[in-house]
Amino acid sequence: MLGILKVGKSIQYYWSDGKWTAMEINLPAVPLPGAKGDVMIRSYYDEKYSKSYYIVYDTAGGRSIQYSWSDGKWSPMEINLPEVPLK
Repeated sequence: MLGILKVGKSIQYYWSDGKWTAMEINLPAVPLPGAKGDVMIRSYYDEKYSKSYYIVYDTAGGRSIQYSWSDGKWSPMEINLPEVPLK
């Protein structure tokens, strides 16, 4: 589970021992700088390559950033969707 506050900060939680606990490793504090609307996050796990991904997108502007797990942290990918993917 990933929580996004109106200020754009993200915190990832996991359920353990009957309670939600914040993870130590999270997306950047502001995963989508300059977002105009609500920031939504969708996780994806590629079983073929055993890789985890997150796509973070702005519901008002359509801008998005995809993150992948690399070198012990979530890093933005160099290749992302167009600024407005549904033209």
